[in-house]
Amino acid sequence: MAAQRQKKKPHFTAHELSALVTEVFDRRSVLFSRFKTSVTNADKKTAWAEVTGRVNAVGQGYTRTVEEVRIKWRDFSSATKRKAAARRREREQTGGGSTSLAPLTPEEERVLAVLGPEWLVGVI
Repeated sequence: MAAQRQKKKPHFTAHELSALVTEVFDRRSVLFSRFKTSVTNADKKTAWAEVTGRVNAVGQGYTRTVEEVRIKWRDFSSATKRKAAARRREREQTGGGSTSLAPLTPEEERVLAVLGPEWLVGVI
């Protein structure tokens, strides 16, 4: 029996990405808190399911899974940290002046707000 090729999944649209960032920003206290009696693993799973639901609501016919949404968040936040760190390094090399690199988008600014000041740790 011949193996069937799976269709390549479409990239996240700008609307899906914006919804992802907004929903994660709104639920950041649950999604990224330490496990305590007030926030359980079930609470986090529920929050990610809600984020996924909002992303799918603005999607264009393709239904994302919770895992796909979490992976997209991880990848986008990682790329945002690298971009922000590169901007910071270049700005420091110019003595605090302007940089030739592209500015952060509003979504990227919100990602950094979700991550908090700790995002600089470990970024080269």
